[in-house]
Amino acid sequence: MMVYDRYFGWDWDRIRAFVGLFIFGNLFLSFILSTEGLPWWWHIQWVMNKVGDNIEATLILSIILLIGFYYWWRFEQGDF
Repeated sequence: MMVYDRYFGWDWDRIRAFVGLFIFGNLFLSFILSTEGLPWWWHIQWVMNKVGDNIEATLILSIILLIGFYYWWRFEQGDF
């Protein structure tokens, strides 16, 4: 499930497939939730509540991911 290759660059077909799967999954969940009597945005609200309840872990994870992305970018530019 690689979307980036050092020699060929970004695999835009796979990125489009992931985005399409994400959109389809959200639309499908929204439809199921609506037919079960819940609001269509309930799955998004659930994720936001989990993020809000664990704000420290969310901040730590986002900082670590940003630092990792920065070092990956520097490596790809030839700084290492």
